[in-house]
Amino acid sequence: MIFFLYGEDIWRKKQKIAQISQKFIKEVDPSKMNLVVIDVADVQEESLRNVLKSAPFLARKRMVVLKNCLTGATRKAIPEIVAEVLPQVPETTVLVVSEDREMPKKWKYTASRDAWEFLAKNAQTEEFKQPWGPALTAAIGSESKNRGLSIQKDAAELLAVFKEGDFEQITVELDKLSAFKGNELCTVKDIREVCSSSNE
Repeated sequence: MIFFLYGEDIWRKKQKIAQISQKFIKEVDPSKMNLVVIDVADVQEESLRNVLKSAPFLARKRMVVLKNCLTGATRKAIPEIVAEVLPQVPETTVLVVSEDREMPKKWKYTASRDAWEFLAKNAQTEEFKQPWGPALTAAIGSESKNRGLSIQKDAAELLAVFKEGDFEQITVELDKLSAFKGNELCTVKDIREVCSSSNE
């Protein structure tokens, strides 16, 4: 099975990868010996092809997470290897391809475009758009409830402005607010007192 997760909402995408990984660890490989994470920043061309084609070790499946190997590659060989191997990924491999941006309008490498198009047609695909405006305010409200915190709409809007829409940073502030307020309603005054502005 291949998952293709892309988009600029890195925090929610990270949560999705963690969910898939936890399910794999629980149901397939509690030892985590068959869970491999490859980031474009430290991928080695020689080993990439082998990692994608390898058989599981003492388990029925293995899981490979590829991060930004299509749009973040600085060497042409990386997306070329990914594009070449994608149609040959074994049934015993759960492959998660994660890209921290939307589909580019211009491609640095043809192989990156080819791999993206293959994934769009053949993988279980999910786009993670960065929420803005009312959608971001609603997401903050929902995330607050998950922490047992209630927040006024204008307070959520101010928090979004303070953190410039960075949802990962917003969740850090929600944790602080939750510890500070407990079950009480969170107001604009609380945001100003507890949360730091990105501009600051």
